[in-house]
Amino acid sequence: MSILGVIQVRTGSSRLPGKAQLDLGGKPLLEWVVGRATRARHVDRWVVATTTSPDDDWITEVAARYGCDIVRGSETDVLSRFRIAIDAHSPTHVIRVCADNPFVCPDLIDELCSRIGSRDYLANHRPTVSTPIADGFGAEIICARALLEVDDAGASDLDREHVTTTIAEKSAYELPVAVDAVLMHPYLRFDIDTADDYDRVKALVDSTGITITSTPAEIVRAELGMRIQSDLEVLFPLNRSLMGEANRATLDYLSGIVPLRRHSVASGQHIFDWVVPPEWIVSGGEIRGVSGKAIVRYADNQLHLMTYSRGVDATVSLEELLTHLHTHARPDAIPYRTAYYSDDWGFCVTHEQREAIIADGGPFRVVINAEKSPGTMDFADLIVAGSSTREILISTYICHPSLANDSLSGVLLTAFLARFVASLPQRKYTYRFAFVPETIGALAYVQHAGSDLGFVDFGLQITTVGGPGTFQVKRSWDDRHPINSLVDRTLDACGVAYDVFPFDIHGSDERQYSSPGLRLNMTTIARDLYYTYPQYHTSLDNLDFVTGRQIAETFSIYCRLIREIEDRRVFVRVNPIGEPMLRRHDLHNLVGGSVLPGGSCDTTELLLWVAFLCDGVNSTDDIARKLVESHERVLQVCDVMVRAEILEEI
Repeated sequence: MSILGVIQVRTGSSRLPGKAQLDLGGKPLLEWVVGRATRARHVDRWVVATTTSPDDDWITEVAARYGCDIVRGSETDVLSRFRIAIDAHSPTHVIRVCADNPFVCPDLIDELCSRIGSRDYLANHRPTVSTPIADGFGAEIICARALLEVDDAGASDLDREHVTTTIAEKSAYELPVAVDAVLMHPYLRFDIDTADDYDRVKALVDSTGITITSTPAEIVRAELGMRIQSDLEVLFPLNRSLMGEANRATLDYLSGIVPLRRHSVASGQHIFDWVVPPEWIVSGGEIRGVSGKAIVRYADNQLHLMTYSRGVDATVSLEELLTHLHTHARPDAIPYRTAYYSDDWGFCVTHEQREAIIADGGPFRVVINAEKSPGTMDFADLIVAGSSTREILISTYICHPSLANDSLSGVLLTAFLARFVASLPQRKYTYRFAFVPETIGALAYVQHAGSDLGFVDFGLQITTVGGPGTFQVKRSWDDRHPINSLVDRTLDACGVAYDVFPFDIHGSDERQYSSPGLRLNMTTIARDLYYTYPQYHTSLDNLDFVTGRQIAETFSIYCRLIREIEDRRVFVRVNPIGEPMLRRHDLHNLVGGSVLPGGSCDTTELLLWVAFLCDGVNSTDDIARKLVESHERVLQVCDVMVRAEILEEI
């Protein structure tokens, strides 16, 4: 098999004229395409196929710089240019690359070359077909004979312009198996058809340092980081709390990322041992000294006002005011404090502001423009169905104001993760995403979901995922549960160092989901976990501390974890009481590994162990590790017992 790569390009593009010459990181767009494509190892020769127009003379210089031959022909009949290239080089197969894909991936080209076999056509991305990877990395490989047959048969105008239309329609789309989960974001586009496309890709290159040699994973992560950064900047200023307009605005915004279902409960409603409080409506607050000058203003930072402070309009002494002031161990930090279930009021200040108040001496004019009135606590969910009714619960909380890592980073990662899961071409599990106020909101969701939570196998509590520090894992309440080893395996595969924290009764909503009436195993992969970083619950947990790029790095790990979850195979006994009678199932003679060679157990012993461990919780990976057996051998045993109607897969 000989493979010729053909990069089709012309200056006179109809939708964006001259796009091949547009600057991208100091180089013309075409140079990105040629520079990346020609790194493919399995392509024997590359040709740049352009037109005879003098406007395209500059293209020959770029082709020569990368050792490519040049083919020149009709401006509109692109297929004829491919014919010229095939006649000149006599390949068995042709790789087709369009010059509007600056991030074309040489590894994906090589994957096409290795998988084409006897097919006439293979692609790893086609714009007319719903494909699970980001647009702009892929290519096509075509049998040269098939291309010539289309040309000889009198190709349609569509084929002459787009080359592979007829061949592609007759061929099944296939996704190369080597595509990593990091590319499986079909809502991302990197090809350049319009001026808006160019502006977006140029902004990505200019702001993130993407280069010709950047990997698709780096490019996708940079694009996601840029998008998340934009979302951070929109949502960070909203003054979220347990309930209120800012929460509703946040859910409205998230609904633009994923189609959320909205729910609410009214003030005064009992949620297990809790009662939904009134809604807090605040428009301002300040402390003025004897000079009349404002020393502390809510308008300068929302954290200055203790959340759920009652309305105040009073003159107070220094002694009284000090009882309502809150500071943090870090002198320059404004602490985050709440009064959700009390009738208190307070201001949160830096050490410098507190000293200024003491130096002023008072009396002080204190005004808090706030009221508490009956309202609704709003939350939302999204159910992404899989082939199984078994569910994975993924929860995050939306209630913290002006805190980038604690709450907002997890909210955005969860929204992006929901979109990622929904875009997968097929899913084994059903995924339940919940966006709730912390504690009482999670309990309201439990009450709302009711018996449906009985389908949940385990879950992820997503929070504090955007800091610059190390990764951390918080174990589920039962540290023997397989979700914990699954998380470890994911992080190890990603090559990142991480610290491990045990489950405890302080933390986030895993406490609610793991309470005695539910006992769901929820784990967290964090980056600067709550309590562990000095900026926690202060004004320093801001957009200087958290970036979209950092959240995107954690997001890629969660995407990998989803793939690990989807790859799990779990079996359960048809009759779970006692051990199976192997003789009755005609399995008594499978001894000594005669049917299942290798391994440390003889086959009868392995059959009995697997039957014992297949409880609907342990996966085949978990069982293989417990028995120090190969995963392949455990799968073979499971398949034997499925045929014998001892096990069934769930």
